[in-house]
Amino acid sequence: MQAIGAGVRKQRQGYGDDVAGLYFLHGKDGTPSKSISEDIAIACPEGAERFGYDYRPYHGYAFSFLQQMVSGGKLTPLNRRDKERELAWDGGTIKTRLVHPMPPVVAKPVDPTLPTFYLNWGSIYVKQLKEDETLEAAPETPWQEGWAEATFID
Repeated sequence: MQAIGAGVRKQRQGYGDDVAGLYFLHGKDGTPSKSISEDIAIACPEGAERFGYDYRPYHGYAFSFLQQMVSGGKLTPLNRRDKERELAWDGGTIKTRLVHPMPPVVAKPVDPTLPTFYLNWGSIYVKQLKEDETLEAAPETPWQEGWAEATFID
């Protein structure tokens, strides 16, 4: 998770609507940003059709941006900018209204016996979800909903 956390902080403009955009979309200099590793980029199922790669989980996890959050106990779409932007990549361009600030990331395990990771604002949380449960929205108060802040030791 450290690799994606660093990329999320580094690239705030050319991410598009999916995690894969952090790798494939061009930065200001006109070259692919490659803000995350290619292995993590192709672990994003939403970007496979857009960017033309074969989706492959990274260490058993799929990486996605969450598109909504819980606010006041209700599901709410994340804030998107009013103006649509055109973002380039090697295969052409995409148009999107960017989420502001950067959307939260969820690392969903392929094996439901593994925990789910959730990254927001530089904090990483972990929780063992029930087999039929998935994280579809950013929790309002993760620590009150059973999410533990993850600590990594090198």
